[in-house]
Amino acid sequence: MPKPIFFSLLLITIWGHSCQAQLLTTSTFKDSIETLLDKLYDANSAVEEEHLLEELAHLGYSAFSQIESKDTLLADLYHKPLGGNLHYFGKYLSAIDAYEKAYDIRKNILGVSDELTFRMDKNIASCYFDLELFEQTIHYYDQAIPKYDSLISNLLKDNEIKELSKEEMAYIRRLGESYMFRGLAFNEIGEFQKAISDGKQSVKWYERLKETRDIIIAYNSLSIIYKNAGNYKEALKFAHQARQKGELIKDKTELPNIYNSLGNIHYHLQQNDSAIYYFNKTLSIDFESKDFDNVGETFTNLSLVYLRENNFDSASLFLGEGLGYYKLKHDSADFHYDYSSTYENLGDLYTKRKKYNQALKYYQLALFNNTTNFRDTNVYQNPNPETINVYSKPDFLRILHLKGLAFYKKYQADTTQKKALAAALATFQQYDKAQDHLQADLLLEDSRLQWIAQAHSVYETAIAVALAANEKEQAFLFAERSKAVLLLKQLKSLAAKTHLPDSLQRQEITLRRKIGIANRELFDLRYSKDNKGIQEVERELEQYQIQLTQLVKQLEVAYPSYRKVKRNRIETDISVLQDKLLPQDAALIEYFEGKEHWTFFLLTRDELKSWQVSKQDFSTNELSKLIALLHEQEISCNDFSGLAYKAYQFLLEQPLKEMGKELKHLIIIPDGQLASLSFETLIQSVPSNNCDFGSLDYILNAPFSLSYAYSANVLLENAALDKQKPKNLAPFLGIALDFKEKKYRNQSFCRGDTLEILSHSIAEINDITDKLGGDKLINEKASVENFLKEYTNYNILHFSTHATQSCLTEEDTRILLSYEDSLTNRKESFTGKELRGLSTNCRLVTFSACETGLGELKDGEGVMSLARDLFMAGTPSVVMSLWSVPDKATKEISVAFYEYLKQGKRKDKALQLAKQQFINYQDFSIPPYYWAALVQVGHPAPLYRSWTLLYIVLFLFLGISILAYIKLKKSSS
Repeated sequence: MPKPIFFSLLLITIWGHSCQAQLLTTSTFKDSIETLLDKLYDANSAVEEEHLLEELAHLGYSAFSQIESKDTLLADLYHKPLGGNLHYFGKYLSAIDAYEKAYDIRKNILGVSDELTFRMDKNIASCYFDLELFEQTIHYYDQAIPKYDSLISNLLKDNEIKELSKEEMAYIRRLGESYMFRGLAFNEIGEFQKAISDGKQSVKWYERLKETRDIIIAYNSLSIIYKNAGNYKEALKFAHQARQKGELIKDKTELPNIYNSLGNIHYHLQQNDSAIYYFNKTLSIDFESKDFDNVGETFTNLSLVYLRENNFDSASLFLGEGLGYYKLKHDSADFHYDYSSTYENLGDLYTKRKKYNQALKYYQLALFNNTTNFRDTNVYQNPNPETINVYSKPDFLRILHLKGLAFYKKYQADTTQKKALAAALATFQQYDKAQDHLQADLLLEDSRLQWIAQAHSVYETAIAVALAANEKEQAFLFAERSKAVLLLKQLKSLAAKTHLPDSLQRQEITLRRKIGIANRELFDLRYSKDNKGIQEVERELEQYQIQLTQLVKQLEVAYPSYRKVKRNRIETDISVLQDKLLPQDAALIEYFEGKEHWTFFLLTRDELKSWQVSKQDFSTNELSKLIALLHEQEISCNDFSGLAYKAYQFLLEQPLKEMGKELKHLIIIPDGQLASLSFETLIQSVPSNNCDFGSLDYILNAPFSLSYAYSANVLLENAALDKQKPKNLAPFLGIALDFKEKKYRNQSFCRGDTLEILSHSIAEINDITDKLGGDKLINEKASVENFLKEYTNYNILHFSTHATQSCLTEEDTRILLSYEDSLTNRKESFTGKELRGLSTNCRLVTFSACETGLGELKDGEGVMSLARDLFMAGTPSVVMSLWSVPDKATKEISVAFYEYLKQGKRKDKALQLAKQQFINYQDFSIPPYYWAALVQVGHPAPLYRSWTLLYIVLFLFLGISILAYIKLKKSSS
């Protein structure tokens, strides 16, 4: 067996040392290592090699305890000859121990913090990567990367093109390698956006070195990450860049990996001929060089192409070949993670052939080869995500989905197979638990959103299975699990913070605020194309995110009650929802949008009903057209009323009939595009031939009021938060800008948007404060600085200013405050991410501003709007706008809304009455654009006590008292 290159440097001349006795001690340790290593390289059998490796590891334990005086020489011995060789021979846990001892000697005993200590973190991370323990991998790279980044930044400061020394090149290579492997670790746990960011950093540093082979490896790694993230365009670009460089230098070690990547990308692009071409090129090089380590993977990949073409014979042949070469690679081991993909593909093969029993057998084999401790071959048994160790959680989720689907198809083929239907439901329940575990491990919101979107289509099948099994409650649970997952987890985290000291709560809030500001700065810099500034802020943002991750982990260890509340699985208890959210005169309608059907859930105090409706009854195009009409000031009454009535028939007619009782409050939980629809604009009867907006039978005029929620569970958390809010706050803070000054009107808010004058904004705030009391921040006083000083002191926050969603990206979601900053002379605004970093005490936020309920629609999570960001910050109720609201109309509706709130009305009822009042005061017929944009989301309970009932009771008491007095007077006389 050849010695690793680094071994030739391993025991060079020992540096001068003052203590001869210590030299002799460490020299003995060194000689013992040399002797064992010589025997190891001459070992004739695997058994002998294993025995010698155990001796080598044991020697390290003995030396550390026996050599009392630790010095840098001993640290170096632990690092290279001991840790390095144990690592090389695959004794990863023993290598980690050696590396940790080297670190302890240098850092903790000698107080030395230098590049060698950074390298220990990097080496430990590398061992964990080889052990496929990716969370630990990420943790140690998180320690190493910032230190290397800072070291190299100082070396290259103000001189990016300087000639690098060998030592500096080694530092950069280690940093590039750290980014690459941390990126691959993020890729393995499904954290694709973070993986892409690290992959790009790896490419940047390897390109700085100009070492072709390193660049090839970095390009191909980034290509793999992009492919797994579903960005095939970028994946193809980097794979071809790697191929061109690899073919130029004829690198037969990396070219098979590159061709395999290209084959995979073309397969996902459904370009079968190209996929086959590249897989065959991979095989030809591997067979020519007699390197069979990756042949099993290539044959397995090749089988997928033939499986797609329904060429079952070829697919079966290649799967058999793939499994054979995997067995060869792993010495015919009974179980191995590599086998999992082949068994999964065999399951797909038999599912396509409608041989479901065989398919289920192979999916079961795929599951237990993807785990370390599940070995049950009974297909009716599933691994429990809470008790097993999984190699790849993304793979585990996919296999569970496929297994559940196979059971369901088996039932559909023969509906007497009730056991198969029950097994399908049980499998999807385990999928749901596994999805929850995956989400708990992810760090970035973008990665979580990607997995939530993928899960949405799986939940569609799960709902169908539950309804087929007549399990309505389980179907409702699946629908709930598909909605507002991140928002619900954030609300649980807010609840968990009550178990932390105030100082630690403030520390976390400060970090989140810094992350929000850095994201805002990053967006501005990218827009201005300030590349140097971008790099500085990216580095700063990376530090804040690592600090926040480490802080949260530390808090979970130090405060078990915090961890328990934060991480506990969120279960849907329908009886609790009915008890807490639904009095006898209230109901909840939850919608779930599938590919072909809408599923409706109607929940009342007494029962749950569900049914499905074909999307052909009211098409996606018709819904889009109706929503577009609502955004227009001038529209045809006939065009609008036809769509509004059809939407009513589709969305509300049957639910309202099913209730069969008097209804005062209706909660709408939308899905998909329905989140952008104001349900009050739907009409309950066909209009006359002379269509007139003023005479339409709007839901607005129904005897019940409407409120909205992201999910039933989120609404339950909103209600709990509302009760926890401080009781001694000032009533109202109004923030208003009129944008009359030239400095506002001459500036663009978001890529060219014009800041129009808001003539009624200040009058709006003045009128409301006259009615409620409270304070206001007007024009130049409405700065970010002043707002941050005041916002936690009020029961209600009201924004009357400009907001935008016109740029259609989350970073562009902003609400504008005072334009000029005294220090930076830049506009002041809050982005959505900054709003999330706040911790609100208020019970209600009203946005008298445009498009605050709009944003990018994310499957399974909902609309990423400013309103949602405030819910993330702990606000239990928000009044938001679904389109660009007219200034005067919004002012009148807002003022009336607070008048009705002051009377003790529920928020949803107060808003309904305010809109009705606005329409009744008009002397002309107006389309819904003018009155329907504002909607109330979240907990609709009153903010003020209603004295009406008390007055009635007092009046009755007084009346009875008077009658009693008169009667007493008569009887006495």
